[in-house]
Amino acid sequence: LVCTCIGEEGLDIGEVDLIVNYDTLRSPIRMIQRTGRTGRARDGRVVCLIAEGQEQRTFEQSKQAEKTLMRALEKKSNFVMHPDSLLFP
Repeated sequence: LVCTCIGEEGLDIGEVDLIVNYDTLRSPIRMIQRTGRTGRARDGRVVCLIAEGQEQRTFEQSKQAEKTLMRALEKKSNFVMHPDSLLFP
């Protein structure tokens, strides 16, 4: 399967075990969505093709932002649960 950025969201193909990124993303959420397409049914891996310079710096910034996001999500104190609130009208 070869796809554009449309493959970052909405696809659920359990047999994908390799993702090859040929560009970098600034958004850690988009990076998680993109790399989350692999390893659902079995172990998978992600390979990123990165040019030296600006693209490498963008990738490193995105990975750092992803780590910060993951740390924030791990802290349950960052979230307030409202069990009486409706999610749907």
